[in-house]
Amino acid sequence: MSDSCLAQQGTKLDNTSTRWLPVFPLPIFLLSGGMQRLRIFEPKYLKMVSQATQNDGFIIGFFKKDNPFSVADWGTHVKIVNFDMGEDGVLTIDVLAESMVKFVNIDTQRDGLVIAESEPLAHWSSDQDTTSIEDDDVVGLSDTLKSVFDTHNEFSALYQTRYLRYSKWVCARLLEIIPLSLEEKEMFIQDISFAQLKELLSSMCEKNQKKSDPITSS
Repeated sequence: MSDSCLAQQGTKLDNTSTRWLPVFPLPIFLLSGGMQRLRIFEPKYLKMVSQATQNDGFIIGFFKKDNPFSVADWGTHVKIVNFDMGEDGVLTIDVLAESMVKFVNIDTQRDGLVIAESEPLAHWSSDQDTTSIEDDDVVGLSDTLKSVFDTHNEFSALYQTRYLRYSKWVCARLLEIIPLSLEEKEMFIQDISFAQLKELLSSMCEKNQKKSDPITSS
């Protein structure tokens, strides 16, 4: 595909809600509302970052080694909210996940950068309403997440704004960090409901409530 397609980043191609954006394949599980710090050093991704700051961000493609283009059929649309040059000279960016997307078409440019036409993917993590926590189990999950913020400075620094009273935001952040494989977490994109996730998280927190580093994989 011609590099000229990047000129259409962030624009709708027709009357549908599809659009072309660059894709960064990464072994990262990130849901709407989540934050991630990335180190950028490959030339094609440095170019991507430069263009993303002027357009509509990019997509973190859920990495799958054996799939075409090394990504699943879905990804997370992110926007850059902060960037810095590390002491080692490597560019560091912080991205905010805005929505989940499903890939419609995928191709590569001459420099090897993957670019995809995508459309919105309905997912509970994108439903960031103002519904307060309604049950004791989720209140406990909120307390667990708060303790993670309190004990992990780098993680805490990413989230200057926190929505600890909103159950879907809390559960999304916990799902991102619990010690499950990426393949297991991917099941929560379509196959496993939000209610089932709450049950799983509550069970994991209960089993780990006596540990000093609750439920995190690090």
